[in-house]
Amino acid sequence: MTFLSEEDMFPKGEVVEYYEKQGIGTISTVSGKKFPFSLDVTELIGPKGQAKYLRAGGRVGYDVARSGNSCRVVRMKVY
Repeated sequence: MTFLSEEDMFPKGEVVEYYEKQGIGTISTVSGKKFPFSLDVTELIGPKGQAKYLRAGGRVGYDVARSGNSCRVVRMKVY
């Protein structure tokens, strides 16, 4: 088993909702903020850079960007 370090520069969060068939979900940050993601516009990176590794309760690192009046996840790393 390969050890996947969380010692990178990404802010950390948790997937709180994930709807596999729609490819959408929400992550919650350590401070409790929630950001939506859509696999159509979110880049999955790292050794687990595939949607099959996403699940509710899973730890992730993320980058967000402003989209209109809100922010959404644009890059995500599954741990």
